[in-house]
Amino acid sequence: RDSVFCLLGGQANVASAVLSRCLKRLSDDYEQRWGHPVFLVETFVDPSRHRGTCYLASNFTVLGTTLGYGRVSGRYVHHGKQKLCLARLLRRDALSILSGEFDHPAISSTPRRKAPLINLNNVNFEGDSGLLARLSQICDHRKP
Repeated sequence: RDSVFCLLGGQANVASAVLSRCLKRLSDDYEQRWGHPVFLVETFVDPSRHRGTCYLASNFTVLGTTLGYGRVSGRYVHHGKQKLCLARLLRRDALSILSGEFDHPAISSTPRRKAPLINLNNVNFEGDSGLLARLSQICDHRKP
């Protein structure tokens, strides 16, 4: 979190080689520590300072740009500096796992994973007391 990966000059392909080795270990290391695997990684690049060449060379996909917000003391503050958002799947089946059923075995069968607090199949989404109505009452503090 909040780490910078930057190599200035030097030898060709070093950045993508280091990044590749880190990504190969990431999911297993994370699962050992936190009890569940990682399926997708994201990163942000400041296009006014860097091009994100090592990420693009390592098969990251450009998702778009941010709205120019950053976190300061746990709150979002608009600083106006848009960053490029890139992501990469760590497994071939990651997209189907992340967009599929709630109880995919790769996610729910890990030892530290607890049962969901809410069964989304039984949630009332419609009406005045439904989830959508309640969510619409939440104020987005990033908007003026």
